[in-house]
Formats: sequence, C-alpha cells, structure tokens
Amino acid sequence: MDKLSGWIIGFKQTGLTFLFQNNAARCSWLNPLLAVLLLTPLTACKESRTRPDRHIKIVLEELNRIDSSSDAGLNDASFEIRVNAAQARTAVELQQSADDAGKEEIKRAFTLYKKVAHLNSGGKIDPDAEGAPTREQAHKAAAFALEYAAADDAHRIAMEAADKENQRVEVKLQAERKRLRGEAEKSKAELLAKTEEDHIAAEKTVEKLVNEKQQLETTLKTTQTALESKQKNEAEEQKQKKTADEQKKAAEEAEYKRRYSPDDTVYNLRPLSVIIADGITTIPAGSELNITGTNENGLLQLKCRKLETEVARSLVTHDRDLAAKLANSDASNQIMLRQQREKQLHELWLQEQKKAAEKPKPTPAPAPPVEQKRVNPLGDPSL
Repeated sequence: MDKLSGWIIGFKQTGLTFLFQNNAARCSWLNPLLAVLLLTPLTACKESRTRPDRHIKIVLEELNRIDSSSDAGLNDASFEIRVNAAQARTAVELQQSADDAGKEEIKRAFTLYKKVAHLNSGGKIDPDAEGAPTREQAHKAAAFALEYAAADDAHRIAMEAADKENQRVEVKLQAERKRLRGEAEKSKAELLAKTEEDHIAAEKTVEKLVNEKQQLETTLKTTQTALESKQKNEAEEQKQKKTADEQKKAAEEAEYKRRYSPDDTVYNLRPLSVIIADGITTIPAGSELNITGTNENGLLQLKCRKLETEVARSLVTHDRDLAAKLANSDASNQIMLRQQREKQLHELWLQEQKKAAEKPKPTPAPAPPVEQKRVNPLGDPSL
C-alpha cells in the first residue's frame, strides 16, 4: 500500500508540474480546475500519523518565537544573535526527528531568517535585488513550515503544489521586473520621449500575473476549506452513528433483560394440575415457576410457592411478554377451572357421605341389669 501511494503521489506531483508549465500560457482558465482535480487527497492510500512529533514541536516553538520577534523592534545585530542561538538549540532535535520533509521546510525558514539578519546588519538591502531575501519572504517561509510540519500527507501534497506554483509565478515576476529594469536602463532616453503605452502594457502584464497568482491561491484556499469541512462532517457523522449504535445496543440489552427471565425462572405455557392433600389444584398459565432441578427422565422439577410439579421443557418459556399474554387470556379459564374444582370436591364429599350412609351400623350390646338395694331410711342395714 505504501509503494502504491508513493507512485500515485509522484504521478500527481509530476502531473502538476507538467500541466502548470505547459498549459499555463495557453489555457490559464484551466489551472484552477486542474489544481482541484490533482490535489484531491488520497486518504485511502496513506495511513494516518500523528504530526508533528515531539522533536519537531520543540523546533516549531523556537521558530515561532523567532518569527514573532522579527517585528518586535529588535535591531539587526540582536536579531541575528537570536536566530543563531535558536538554530543551535534546535539542531539536535532536528537530527532526532524522523520527519525529513518537515525538517527541510524548517531549515529553509531558519536559513532565510539568518540571511535576512546577516545582510541587514551591514546596511539596508534592496528587497528587489537578486539573491537577497526579505523579512516578508522569511515570514512566509516560517508560516509555511509551521503549517507543513503539522499537516497530513494529502495536505502536504496540496501545499507543495501550491508552493511550486507560487515559486514559478515569483520567478516569472522577478524575471519580468529584471527585464523591465534592463530595458529601462538601456533605453532611458528613448522611454522619456515615448508615450506611456509601453509602461501601461508592462503593468498590465504584471497585473495579469498577480491576478493568476491570486486566483490560484483562492482556488487552493477553497479546496482546503472544502476538504476541512468534509472531514469535519464525516467525523461528526461517525460520532453520531457510534452514539446511536451504543444507545440501540443498550436499549436492546435492557429490553432483553426486561422481557426474558433468568435461567432458573420460567413460565408455564398452559395450566398445570397439581395433586394436593384435599384434591387437585391448578397453576394458571403464565405463572412464575422456579426450577429446582431435573429428574432422570429430563423433566423439569418446578416450584410455585408451596406447589411442586414436573413438566417437559417444551411446556415452559422464559418470555415474560408471552407469559403475561397467556395469563390475561387465561383469566376466564381460571374461573371455570375453579368452579370445576369446587364441583369435583363437592361430588367427592357426596360420594363419601353416600358410602357412609350405605354402611350398616353395628347393634350395641344390651347393658347388664343393675341390682337395686333397698335402703332403710333409719339406717338399719338389716332391712
């Protein structure tokens, strides 16, 4: 995957250089469209990495301080000393960093600031002179390095392409200025006699080049804004989707716990008849039963309050909703079963009464006669 992405990135960079060098003059209106098409990020071909690394961060802090102090009113000698000291402090960190491309941009910014400080310390330098960098150029290079070091691969490709195009336009502008200056020095006397038509034409040429540069910068900025907006929207969608999935999963788990009973609790799918001491009772359908064990035939041993029975697994369920439905639909059947049970108990009682009535009663033995003694009211026992 890394080799494939390298080929594609190289193709894009080569395509940018070829198109901007060969088609800029003939079809300048195609440049923004070609830049948008060729700068499209290859996020599927590059693995994401964390930038900048800790070494680059330290260097960027030093560069940012130098860039901030460039307009702080320091004299050129003090500014040059500060630039040299910062470059010396960050040399080790740059060696330890693995981001070669980011290091090159940072070194370029430091070099420009060093040249600017060194040249300016000996007197003012003409900013249009060839090979003499300006503070503005060093400031742009520092801003570019700060953004480039923290950018991902797709963003770096876009920045490199835009920087190459800016350099091309800048070289062209410098060449045009140099040519105009040479022509002005060579034919200064002739230009004084001529009308301002040639001067206006030259200014239009420069203005056209500047406008092209501004159009490219606007196109690049629009592309970067669209890319950032797209990435932000995708991240927000992923976050919302993750939240929705977590909420759905939690709701499903809660619903499962609410609907289905634990492993040791079941509900009967139909009424169960249980023999008790004084007859038969019924456990209504949908009643909660506790599993106490399993017998040798595979039947479940169940207990409902004080009642115990054995049933097959196919006659019970863990579904509470189904049990509630069975219990509600079985309410009328319970009344009928209660009446039937009372009728059975009444018939059983009548049968017992009938058997008791048909059984012959035993005749009791006659009691022995009791001898009566005559009592003498006067207490004489002889009477």
